[in-house]
Amino acid sequence: MPYSEIHRIVSDKPFRPSKALAPIVAVVLCFCAICTYVLIEARHTAWDRAGDAAASLAAAIKTDVAGNIETLDLSLQAVIDNLKHPELDRISPHLRQLVLFDRSATARHLGSMLVLDESGNIRFDSRTPEPKPQNLSDRDYFIVHKDNDAAGLHIGRPQIARSSGFHFIGVSRRLSHPDGSFAGVAVGSLRLSYFRQLFQDISLGPNANITLSRTDGTILMRWPYNESYIGLDLGRAELYRQFAQSRSGRFETASMTDGVSRLVVYSQVGDLPIIIGVGQSTSDIYGQWRQYAWTLGLLIATLCAMSALLAWFLLRELKRHSRTEMKLAMLATTDGLTGLSNRWHFDETIRRAWRRASREQAPLALLMIDTDLFKAFNDSHGHQAGTDC
Repeated sequence: MPYSEIHRIVSDKPFRPSKALAPIVAVVLCFCAICTYVLIEARHTAWDRAGDAAASLAAAIKTDVAGNIETLDLSLQAVIDNLKHPELDRISPHLRQLVLFDRSATARHLGSMLVLDESGNIRFDSRTPEPKPQNLSDRDYFIVHKDNDAAGLHIGRPQIARSSGFHFIGVSRRLSHPDGSFAGVAVGSLRLSYFRQLFQDISLGPNANITLSRTDGTILMRWPYNESYIGLDLGRAELYRQFAQSRSGRFETASMTDGVSRLVVYSQVGDLPIIIGVGQSTSDIYGQWRQYAWTLGLLIATLCAMSALLAWFLLRELKRHSRTEMKLAMLATTDGLTGLSNRWHFDETIRRAWRRASREQAPLALLMIDTDLFKAFNDSHGHQAGTDC
């Protein structure tokens, strides 16, 4: 009788290693899936947390910068209004100085306020009642207002003051004659040291940066401070492509200046043509997350190793148990002398055949074969020959 047939008699479901391993593999896969989900969520949380922190910082910087430029703009508008006073040219220079620039001292880091005529010559200077003759028609703020009567409030490019040597940006408005023709420019200078002082106490990580620029890509200030970046044109950077689609947002990109991959949160400063961008290195953002990922990965690897070891032990024991069952089945269903099936096997086979015939409504036949004179054969040729027969 075949070995598989004997096992089928003992058990209707033979031993299959895949079924024994399936629950273990399922548990390990479920645990790995849960851990992967936790890691992905932790990564998203780290990203969102960094973005929210940068957005809060950008909002605070926006408020400060917008407030100071608004104060300076109010001073410029006051100068423009006072220039329309009919008695202005008749009063003394000292009194005229007070009338024109009485509000200018309220602006932080204000260098000076100037009034230029249509040729670019200095008419009035907030620092002195009698300004020295100087022509500033080459300055960008003068050229912009001369060529464009709808420029409104203009934020100039970073420049170096000829008198003091300080870096500054010009914040200017156009002056017009009663007929609308160009009459000059009222301009206030805002020192870049203001922005540098504003940024220097902010810490977002060793590879973070803060960039203040015009919407055309001209850098006004960058922290960490590097003078070579001041006035640099980065109009092709990803920040300005993103800004063309939305006035505020966040994205990940590699910096054009140092190649560091950063999460950048940006926003326009009020209605001014200025953008504030706060960048945090992705390596800093995900620093703690990577440590967490390594720890969790080690835990998963340990679990997989232990599961594999457990599966190996389980399979070994199951195989041993299966072999023992087979041996017992052989002993229970065969004759020890001849190795032929015994009466128990005969009865079990009949029962199975009868149930199958009843279930399938099929006929059942039993064939009995008898060997004549077998005893004589056995006695003549020996028991081994009889067993073989």
